[in-house]
Amino acid sequence: LLSLATSDQDHNVRLGAAQELARGWKESPDTLSLLLSLATSDQDHNVRLGSAQELARGWKDYSDTLPLLQSLSRSDQSWNVRLGSAQELARGWKEHPDTLPLLLSLATSDKDSNARLGAAQELTRGWKEHPDTLPLLLSLATSDQYSNARLGAAQELARGWKEHPDTLPILHSLATSDKDSNARLSAAQELARGWKEHPDTLPLLLSLATSDNYYAVRREAARELARGWKEHPDTLPRLLSLATSDKHSNARLSAAQELARGWKEHPDTLPLLFSLARSDQISHVRLGAARELAHGWKEHPDILPLLLSFTTSNQNAAVRLGAAQELARGWKEHPDTLPLLLSLATSDNYYAVRLGAAQELGHGWKEHPNTLPILLSLATSDKHSTVRQGAAQELARGWKDDPGVRQFLKSLKENH
Repeated sequence: LLSLATSDQDHNVRLGAAQELARGWKESPDTLSLLLSLATSDQDHNVRLGSAQELARGWKDYSDTLPLLQSLSRSDQSWNVRLGSAQELARGWKEHPDTLPLLLSLATSDKDSNARLGAAQELTRGWKEHPDTLPLLLSLATSDQYSNARLGAAQELARGWKEHPDTLPILHSLATSDKDSNARLSAAQELARGWKEHPDTLPLLLSLATSDNYYAVRREAARELARGWKEHPDTLPRLLSLATSDKHSNARLSAAQELARGWKEHPDTLPLLFSLARSDQISHVRLGAARELAHGWKEHPDILPLLLSFTTSNQNAAVRLGAAQELARGWKEHPDTLPLLLSLATSDNYYAVRLGAAQELGHGWKEHPNTLPILLSLATSDKHSTVRQGAAQELARGWKDDPGVRQFLKSLKENH
């Protein structure tokens, strides 16, 4: 272990060996010296931090532990070592007079936004009432140059200082004006969940769902409307507009899914899903709409023909496979389902479809006389290694007690 911890070329091996020594050979004089060396000198930041953490937890009272953590938190070249060491100080040396100044320094001046945010979060947990904590969070939330720090600080304000007069304006500003889409999105979600009754929240979500220039913001704002303001007269029109006209496929599909789950009986929902399933230019929207139809309108006379059409004539492999899976799970007894799966498993020109169809046969038609031969053939001779491996795994799962299959798999392993 000592050799591995000091000399192995893989940083995970060095760290793992050091951790084993710390836990099993704590009293050995070599363990402490090794951890000190790794924490200060290893070339990998994960090893330095992991070794420092072992020292903080197992050698807290050793004279070099506190100075080492302070040194790492101030000057290590890696932000996660600086932050992780400061976190150890916050948890183990909270009352030490240098700990709070060190965290304040990291939160305000560290060159990495992750370290600034992480230190600020430590301050909110351990020093919430300190007079510098709130001003620091307000400063990060409004002025930090990186969006993750702005957003993270605003979220801390929402959770710990919800009633402060600056918290709501900061979140509203982030949601409407921040240049980073994730900051806009997450701030809007904070408003939807924490300030639902505020008169500005609904108009903001409606605006984001319609006009934000990033699809994920439009999508998530619409989801918040569907879940929190379902009865509002503007919610349904927004979802219908997104589902039919949004320029991004994920936004169209997400809005259609919300309609299928929350407005199943509305007269526009079913025609819209059929339209997307048949005509959307993006394959995953067609498949997603077809799945909603299969789950929510199984008895409709047009659903089964649609799925059969997808499996036999669609040029997109993911659509063929997805439709076949829906048939296998929802129309197992239909006379066309089994022949279709047999054909896809043996003849489809795309490897994932062959494998997926074979797996459906293994799960639902294990006793059919063609299932085992197909899997054996795929495991032996399919041109794609993923299919061969997947078929072998299916055999091992479903025929583990069959001596012939066990021998086949053993032979397959020996030959490869």
